[in-house]
Amino acid sequence: MSVLNLVKSGKQDKPRKTLLYGVHGSGKSTWASQWPKPLFLDLENGVADLDVVSINCHDSIDLAWGAIIELSGEHELQIKTVVIDSVDWLERLISEDICRKANKDALSDFDFGKGKGKLIAAFSKVLKAMEQLTIKGYHVVLLAHADASKVEPPDSASYHRYGPKLMDAIAEMVQEWCDEVLFVNYDRKVKEVEEGFSRTRGIAVGSGQRLLYTTEKPSHLAKNRLNLPDVLPFDFASYAQYLNKKQGN
Repeated sequence: MSVLNLVKSGKQDKPRKTLLYGVHGSGKSTWASQWPKPLFLDLENGVADLDVVSINCHDSIDLAWGAIIELSGEHELQIKTVVIDSVDWLERLISEDICRKANKDALSDFDFGKGKGKLIAAFSKVLKAMEQLTIKGYHVVLLAHADASKVEPPDSASYHRYGPKLMDAIAEMVQEWCDEVLFVNYDRKVKEVEEGFSRTRGIAVGSGQRLLYTTEKPSHLAKNRLNLPDVLPFDFASYAQYLNKKQGN
């Protein structure tokens, strides 16, 4: 067969690979539960209060790995989305497994940074397995906690930015792999308050509204391939209208 027979044109519908990260208690799992027919790989033991189909992989990297492998094969489960809750706990379980097998207490105990290298190699293997899930036709939604870190660009002053709570190299791998990297946070503004003697003080005020940030800013990492607005209300319906347009549904 000629390679030219493989040429495609126009937009192609495909399952989404989505990372959602955010602050504690912002409703990440609830948001993920509204994807089409989701199955949760519950690594945090934290979805008991949600009416979802799940596999409790708490503290078991072997169970989590086995579930990913079996889902990429033949089975009778009627699912369309696989949710990893959460990917930072998955990283922790892989790290602990590497240390346990080498009789080490931490990755830093390995000589010459070999511990981190082992973690990167193992996580790369997991991403390849999750790629098989998308080939099979499943959406893959990765949930993660947020962490603020200092950024020191070579051409400007340093600043702090939210990102997923992952080792830097793992975070980069996940961001490259995903189609969408989305950040949820509570709406907050800084209000200047007079203190007297011509001095002011900034205080944080907020409405309690949760917002979904879809494009990268100095304050947070994000990206999307769905032509999303920079900011959306954090409810699945607001997001799904763009997802459905992409899927032609």
